[in-house]
Amino acid sequence: MFDGGPEGLKLEEIIPEAGGYIEAGSDTTAITLTYLVWAVCRKPFIRDKLVAEVSALPPYFTQDSVRDLPCLNQVIQEALRIRSAVPSALPRTTPPEGASLAGYRIPGGVTVST
Repeated sequence: MFDGGPEGLKLEEIIPEAGGYIEAGSDTTAITLTYLVWAVCRKPFIRDKLVAEVSALPPYFTQDSVRDLPCLNQVIQEALRIRSAVPSALPRTTPPEGASLAGYRIPGGVTVST
């Protein structure tokens, strides 16, 4: 693949490679977006805030203006954090003094995963 010489890959080599990458990511993207829409629809106060924020964009908005929307970015980050379609453990260690969460006491130095 990397032996294309100084001219690099030919177009007929690039197209199937690019298509493969797009196709490989379509399921995870669809699953994550499905969860995001479901979660937003379940919380009217979040849905209303998100709709108001996006509706305030000008008709011909830029990528920079979307990047700067706090509610939209929070919703995306939470969807990726809570229901990522890519399996992974996010191990964290409690601080030395321990931590409390939802009425439960977790001792210091304990590894937890989400």
